[in-house]
Amino acid sequence: MIIRREGFLVKRHYPILRALLPFLPLVLAGLLILPAGADAQYSQKSYKILSFEIEGNEVLSDDKIRDAMRLTKGGRFKKGRYLPRWLNTDITELLAFYRTLGYLNVEVVDTDVQRDRDKWEARIRLEIREGEQTVVDSLTFGGLAPELEAGIRPRLLLKTGGPYNPDLIGSDLFRIYNYLAERGYPAAELVHDEQVEGTLARIHYEVDPGPEARIGAITVEGNNRTKARFVLRELTFTEGDLFNRIAILTSRDRIYRTGLYLSVAILPGDITPQGTVPIAIKVRERGVRWFGFGAGFGTQDLVRVSVDWNNSNVLASGKRISLETVFSELLSDRKVEQRYAFSLIEPWMFRTRTVGEWKVSHSRQNIENFTIQSGELEGTVIERYRLVQSSTSFSLSRELSRFSKASIAYSIELSDAGEPTEPVDASFLKPDAVGAITVVYEREARDHLLDPTRGDRFFLSSEYAGTVLGGDNHYVLPVGEAAYYRKLTRGGTLFAMRTQVGWIHSLAGGDLPDYKRFRQGGASTVRGYREESIGPGNFSLLTNVELRVPLVWKFGMAIFADGGNAWESVRDIKWDRFRFSADDDSPVARSDYRYGYGAGLRFTTPIGPIRLDYGRKLKRLPASGTVDRESRDVWHISIGQAY
Repeated sequence: MIIRREGFLVKRHYPILRALLPFLPLVLAGLLILPAGADAQYSQKSYKILSFEIEGNEVLSDDKIRDAMRLTKGGRFKKGRYLPRWLNTDITELLAFYRTLGYLNVEVVDTDVQRDRDKWEARIRLEIREGEQTVVDSLTFGGLAPELEAGIRPRLLLKTGGPYNPDLIGSDLFRIYNYLAERGYPAAELVHDEQVEGTLARIHYEVDPGPEARIGAITVEGNNRTKARFVLRELTFTEGDLFNRIAILTSRDRIYRTGLYLSVAILPGDITPQGTVPIAIKVRERGVRWFGFGAGFGTQDLVRVSVDWNNSNVLASGKRISLETVFSELLSDRKVEQRYAFSLIEPWMFRTRTVGEWKVSHSRQNIENFTIQSGELEGTVIERYRLVQSSTSFSLSRELSRFSKASIAYSIELSDAGEPTEPVDASFLKPDAVGAITVVYEREARDHLLDPTRGDRFFLSSEYAGTVLGGDNHYVLPVGEAAYYRKLTRGGTLFAMRTQVGWIHSLAGGDLPDYKRFRQGGASTVRGYREESIGPGNFSLLTNVELRVPLVWKFGMAIFADGGNAWESVRDIKWDRFRFSADDDSPVARSDYRYGYGAGLRFTTPIGPIRLDYGRKLKRLPASGTVDRESRDVWHISIGQAY
């Protein structure tokens, strides 16, 4: 399903939503006060907890203890609930938490629950005896070379002088084995001994690294439609290399990411008398040709339909081709937007892991909010015009690390425009040809592309067009964006923020192509404004902050504040225009930084959350001539987070 992240104006499309607006705060508040998981947790009659007293605790504060007791602590703005089995489960988890800190003899010596069966209310008191902390007095090794021992110690979870947690012994044994397997010792044998006397623990690891091993013969199985070299070229090791478990795992992931295989297994054999380890790579191929269909609904595109055909192994060469057709703005009062694209991808250019892509596309789209930049009609605003573009490009991209990649592309684009809503000469729309080189660096370290909960993203691109590259327009266009995500609570409350800066500068002093200039407003930029209603301009700044809160089942909510504008020039940016309010003496102007704020509901789906956002403007442009004052609010609906 494909849904463009766009917004819409309620007055124009959905008056019923506007009628329901007064009830939105009540709906959000009702969902907010329910604790996460309430549908399963409170299905039986339970007692409301009026007070929860904790005595005897010195190491952990009352708040940390309550956080560890998930079932009885309640939810946001709601008292906790009591049932005997919930309290018993929470006490068990609390004691386990204490033991991770080295308090092996902790116990709950008294549990007092006073229940009012008439009012279904309870008062709980726990008395805890923490005992003394057990620490690691010594941690020794036997059978290891000094250099191996020195490399292993910093990687262990249990440290000399730190708290003793017997549950971490297994993890440390696994870390020792992995360290040795990454350095040519895949057959290491480990034995450990623990002695606890009073509050002191002594741990000894006896290690037999076994013989040093190297990679032996490499075989590929299961490749019936693909060539063995498509597998072998993704390996980060070759025959004769020192055995390295990390290299094997990395190679498995690289083979899988080619998209040719449903499953990949790299199986090391036993060490031979010659000290080598044979490697068997077993793959299960996926279908190389597939047909896709998508349909969705967006507040700007309304109904959107896409059809695509793909072949991931053209003529058994490992090259990929795809054909895609997209129709949007169906069932609207505008002409249907169309896009057709063909791409040919070579995943191994120049016999390296450099991806080459040749792409040809043709599109017909509606561009809104165009302002004539020069001439006798300078300043005239055209509500909408039709932009027709044909382009071809060739790009090279390369992974720099697990999270980052870089690319460079050369493109030729032919554009034509017409059908303006205002009676002006179509030459003002500046049809043109552009030759450009674009360089991109991207770091993608989010845990999920459609609904991230932690991590960060950084994007930097620069487009250089015209001059020696040919074409009618000559400009440079750099854009940078950074986003950050962090969980604030165990329950999943998330803080997200984004900043984006863009600039387009003419290299020949002439007008710039309108469709390349910056516009803001809408479901993915500044909520509370219609799509692309802010701008156009040559310098853009966008800022977003959002608090995402899980509610019940698959539902969640978000509270957001957005800001942005697109100015004609950097010189037009004034600090006093970042104000939060205006008055009659200094009314809001188009150079003001535009703020939107509001809240919305989320419903999680496999293709990303469905968003319904209600945004309000913090300050509105006044009426001017025949143009009415800006509306106060806008509803937005889309799939996927705003960023």
